[in-house]
Amino acid sequence: MEKVLGFHHEPWTVKVVLSEDNEIGKLLATYSSELPGNVAAIIEGKFPTCRTGPVSLSQLDVDRMDYCCATQLNDRSEIRHLRS
Repeated sequence: MEKVLGFHHEPWTVKVVLSEDNEIGKLLATYSSELPGNVAAIIEGKFPTCRTGPVSLSQLDVDRMDYCCATQLNDRSEIRHLRS
Protein backbone atom coordinates (compact mmCIF):
# COMPACT_ATOMS: atom_id res chain seq x y z
CA MET A 1 0.00 0.00 0.00
CA GLU A 2 2.81 2.41 0.89
CA LYS A 3 4.42 2.00 -2.54
CA VAL A 4 1.17 2.81 -4.34
CA LEU A 5 0.14 5.76 -2.15
CA GLY A 6 3.62 7.11 -1.58
CA PHE A 7 3.40 7.27 2.23
CA HIS A 8 3.32 4.97 5.24
CA HIS A 9 -0.04 4.51 6.92
CA GLU A 10 1.23 4.83 10.51
CA PRO A 11 1.96 8.60 10.41
CA TRP A 12 -1.39 9.18 8.67
CA THR A 13 -3.15 7.12 11.36
CA VAL A 14 -1.46 9.17 14.10
CA LYS A 15 -2.72 12.38 12.48
CA VAL A 16 -6.27 10.97 12.38
CA VAL A 17 -6.12 9.82 16.01
CA LEU A 18 -4.82 13.17 17.26
CA SER A 19 -7.19 15.35 15.22
CA GLU A 20 -10.47 16.57 16.63
CA ASP A 21 -11.67 17.33 13.11
CA ASN A 22 -12.87 13.76 12.49
CA GLU A 23 -15.09 11.23 14.22
CA ILE A 24 -12.24 8.98 15.36
CA GLY A 25 -10.30 11.74 17.10
CA LYS A 26 -13.47 13.15 18.66
CA LEU A 27 -14.59 9.73 19.90
CA LEU A 28 -11.24 8.93 21.50
CA ALA A 29 -11.19 12.33 23.22
CA THR A 30 -14.67 11.76 24.69
CA TYR A 31 -13.33 8.79 26.66
CA SER A 32 -10.26 10.61 27.95
CA SER A 33 -8.29 13.68 26.99
CA GLU A 34 -5.14 11.54 27.22
CA LEU A 35 -6.44 8.68 25.07
CA PRO A 36 -5.64 10.13 21.61
CA GLY A 37 -2.05 10.82 22.65
CA ASN A 38 -1.69 7.38 24.21
CA VAL A 39 -3.04 5.65 21.11
CA ALA A 40 -0.70 7.70 18.93
CA ALA A 41 2.24 6.78 21.17
CA ILE A 42 1.39 3.08 20.85
CA ILE A 43 1.24 3.35 17.06
CA GLU A 44 4.60 5.14 17.04
CA GLY A 45 6.12 2.62 19.47
CA LYS A 46 6.76 5.39 22.03
CA PHE A 47 4.32 4.48 24.79
CA PRO A 48 6.55 3.80 27.83
CA THR A 49 4.90 0.64 29.13
CA CYS A 50 3.51 -0.65 25.87
CA ARG A 51 4.14 -4.29 25.17
CA THR A 52 2.15 -4.18 21.94
CA GLY A 53 4.34 -1.58 20.21
CA PRO A 54 6.94 -3.98 18.82
CA VAL A 55 4.23 -6.37 17.63
CA SER A 56 2.00 -3.72 16.08
CA LEU A 57 4.96 -2.26 14.18
CA SER A 58 6.44 -5.60 13.13
CA GLN A 59 5.59 -8.00 10.30
CA LEU A 60 2.93 -9.46 12.61
CA ASP A 61 0.99 -6.21 12.79
CA VAL A 62 -2.54 -5.37 13.82
CA ASP A 63 -3.87 -5.63 10.26
CA ARG A 64 -2.62 -9.19 9.99
CA MET A 65 -3.97 -10.10 13.42
CA ASP A 66 -7.36 -8.69 12.41
CA TYR A 67 -7.27 -10.71 9.20
CA CYS A 68 -6.44 -13.87 11.17
CA CYS A 69 -9.30 -13.28 13.61
CA ALA A 70 -11.77 -12.57 10.78
CA THR A 71 -10.64 -15.68 8.91
CA GLN A 72 -10.99 -17.74 12.05
CA LEU A 73 -14.56 -16.50 12.54
CA ASN A 74 -15.59 -16.98 8.92
CA ASP A 75 -14.26 -20.50 8.37
CA ARG A 76 -14.40 -21.69 11.99
CA SER A 77 -10.73 -22.56 12.01
CA GLU A 78 -8.55 -22.22 15.04
CA ILE A 79 -5.37 -20.24 14.61
CA ARG A 80 -3.29 -20.85 17.72
CA HIS A 81 -6.08 -19.79 20.07
CA LEU A 82 -6.61 -16.29 18.71
CA ARG A 83 -9.62 -14.66 20.31
CA SER A 84 -11.67 -12.09 18.46
